[in-house]
Order: sequence, then C-alpha cells, then structure tokens
Amino acid sequence: MPAQLSYWTLAVTDVDRAVEFFGAVMGWTFSEPGSAGGRHVLESDPWGGLAPALPPRDSEEHHLFAVGVDGTVDEEDDRSAPSSSPGTAETATTRRNNGLAFQADDLDAAIAKVRELGGTAQDTGEGGDYGRWVECTDDQGTAFALFARAEA
Repeated sequence: MPAQLSYWTLAVTDVDRAVEFFGAVMGWTFSEPGSAGGRHVLESDPWGGLAPALPPRDSEEHHLFAVGVDGTVDEEDDRSAPSSSPGTAETATTRRNNGLAFQADDLDAAIAKVRELGGTAQDTGEGGDYGRWVECTDDQGTAFALFARAEA
C-alpha cells in the first residue's frame, strides 16, 4: 500500500488565535495545549493539529540545524528553511504550509466565515474535474485551502 497521510500540522504564529479562527471556520474542537504549545484537533481524520510556527530566520530564537547520515551536526544548514524571496516572516511561514486543503460541508459558508474573521479566500470558481479549490489565509497569514469534491 502506498504511504498515506497520517498526521498534519498547521504552523501558526499565535496558536490561541488560530484555535478561535479555525474552530469557527471548520467547526473543530481542540485538545488542551501540549508542552510545546500546540493543540490537537479532536475527531480529525487523519489526525492533525496546530503548532507554533518557527520564529523569523533573523531572530535569536530561530535555530535550524541538520544531522548528517554520519551523525555530524551542521548548525548553519538551511535546507529546511523556506526559499528566500521578498516578503515578511509571515510570508515565509505561509510557504511552509502550502498544500493543506480541508473539505468543508458547505464551501460557500466556509469562505464567508474565513472573510468575516479577517482571513482571505481566493475563490477559483466552479472548479475542474476534481472539484472546487479555494486558496485561503487565516487572520495571521497562515496559508491553507478549502476544497469541495466534484459531484460524481
């Protein structure tokens, strides 16, 4: 069997704000905060959650490193960092999250709720053979998408 998604994490700037935003848009309920400040989405399939995003690259709190196959540590490694391009730290955070799409029971209502709560939703219209895809950001600039499968 090919590998399947078993857990997803949406990195956000402020977990508490994200709990309010995504709870309202998606109808999610959340666990209590974990030791690292993240929150699991309860009754999610596959399992998933919200996690604090990495601090900006130029922050003293940001520390990336890589461990080589020989066990050596390269503290200057930046392979896991987002590609550098014009923008803010928030732009870098959203690029790490591209590809997450959530299916809403009522796509139009979810789009309206995203906008009502200060997020953005770029509706692509009726969609193609597979369904309707809407690129969104939450009120913190975290990228995600809403999706509705095409009727069979």
